Amino acid sequence: MFRICNSLWCLVVVWNCLQTAPNVCADDAAKRPVTPYGELYNKWKVEKEPLKRGSDGLRNLNRRYTHEFFELAKKHPDDDVWLDCLIWIGVEGQPGEDLDGMMTFVQKHAGQVKNRIQLQLFLPELIPIQSETLNPALSEIAEKHLDKGVRGVALYALAARTMQDAERQGSVEGCEAAKALLKRVIAEYPEVSSYRGTNLENAEPRLKHLDGPLALGKVAPEVQGKLLNGGEFQLSSLRGKVVVLVFSASWCGPCVKMHPIEKALIEKLPQSQFQFVEVNVDAPDDLTEVQKTMKEEGLAWDVVTDGPEGPLTVAWDVTAYPTFYVLDQQLRIRHHSTGFLGEKLGQWVEPILKEAGPKP
Repeated sequence: MFRICNSLWCLVVVWNCLQTAPNVCADDAAKRPVTPYGELYNKWKVEKEPLKRGSDGLRNLNRRYTHEFFELAKKHPDDDVWLDCLIWIGVEGQPGEDLDGMMTFVQKHAGQVKNRIQLQLFLPELIPIQSETLNPALSEIAEKHLDKGVRGVALYALAARTMQDAERQGSVEGCEAAKALLKRVIAEYPEVSSYRGTNLENAEPRLKHLDGPLALGKVAPEVQGKLLNGGEFQLSSLRGKVVVLVFSASWCGPCVKMHPIEKALIEKLPQSQFQFVEVNVDAPDDLTEVQKTMKEEGLAWDVVTDGPEGPLTVAWDVTAYPTFYVLDQQLRIRHHSTGFLGEKLGQWVEPILKEAGPKP
């Protein structure tokens, strides 16, 4: 499985293939059909051209066009233009305050989509999105949509999101609910597929994870390795402290964005009770630059070097960056999440610090 920072990148490829002529897979605006969606897409493409990827200018442009694409979607509830618009938002957009409205729109109009293959490919890409309205939308699609394939991927997406939410919140009960949904996916829709593979291929590893050594409440597996500064690291030596273990990389935007928050958390919490540890997956040739960046930014935490597809990354089932594990004083897994967490990380750690635990 690819180790990715943004799980939507494959959808770009699929989306382009669906939008262009048969046997052609190219992101060429001039070849797109002249539809209301195509016109808006081409307008965005022209404005985007001079802007650098990852720049504030491009983010601001995409934020503005997110609203325009959603407004266009709302004008076309009876044709597939709305789905094209929401796929663009999923790939390029900055949903912000429009997000809940978009998810409600999906719930209301998914049953009318003519291109059900495109909808089937789209729904699993909603798994990482943080929205309170999304699970009810997926639940309704899973129960009521006329197409079996759409029902199947919606149920899988709901199961995966239930698991994701439970691990983020540290809810063992939520994990049990996720297991029940995953078992239903395997029993009722094993052959249904998206670009990621069949439901059976996708659901079985998640079910195995929920019963495995990385499940909530389990004592974390040992982590041993070399530190960036040349020392040796052993996770079990930190028993008695609350530990944040993050799998990270210098090329990962959300990882870098977390640095100031992580630094502030370390400065705020007592070192005798809390430890922040990074498992870095950069290539060996890039580690000198990692050291330089840490020094320049004043990032003072342990960095265990693992490398791309390293043994720790594989053992801890890391498929996206950053991946966070929060461990209590007994080194039991209390929270697990991927992506940018913001201040949520501190909100998870601080209550655990107040719990009784073994002395270091």
